[in-house]
Amino acid sequence: MNSNNREKNEGNKKNILFFAHYYYPDTASTGQIRQELAEGMLDAFNVMVICVVPSYLGTIEDKYKTKKFYFEELNGVKILRIRVPEFDKTRTVSRVKNILSYFFGAMAATFKVGKMDYVFSISQPPILGGLLGVWGKWVKRAKYIYNVQDFNPEQVMSVGYTHNKPVLKLMMWLDKFSCKRSDLIITVGRDLGETIEKRFAKKRWFQRQKCSEVHNHKQLD
Repeated sequence: MNSNNREKNEGNKKNILFFAHYYYPDTASTGQIRQELAEGMLDAFNVMVICVVPSYLGTIEDKYKTKKFYFEELNGVKILRIRVPEFDKTRTVSRVKNILSYFFGAMAATFKVGKMDYVFSISQPPILGGLLGVWGKWVKRAKYIYNVQDFNPEQVMSVGYTHNKPVLKLMMWLDKFSCKRSDLIITVGRDLGETIEKRFAKKRWFQRQKCSEVHNHKQLD
């Protein structure tokens, strides 16, 4: 396909923005899943991914330490990477600083990408991933697809990570807010679908049709 035909074909496609946190070459499982999904959608969409610079293990290459944003393209997917600080996985403060740098950096990066028809975000980092999707929906005036890998604070409560009731209550309110503002919720298992039904079964705005179950690595038609 020559350049003119390629540009014409891209102009006929819808645009979708992914908030991915981690993306190839990072080895995080969610990054690998997002890569497969993003590249698999290229026949129907122009795909843009906002993610961090490769840093899953906590260290960052020197070439990603000089600018705040890095525009790249990989296998047809356009990528806007955000510089974040290096971190120590054994130190909570260090990890939180890294995650917040991604969150606020991704909010700023949203203004650096063009018109979007759809925004796709996952529930990682917990709570913040959903809020990024809401932010993208508002800024781009787009439809929002929320991909839930784990529900929080339910997961936090199940492992006993914290028993701070005000914190748990705030987390629940924020994630319910993300779910309510989404146009479609995709869960990766039946138990997650049951969790969302329990959350919203008594709410008049909630419709089961708003939710869909798609397992990771399942081929999408």
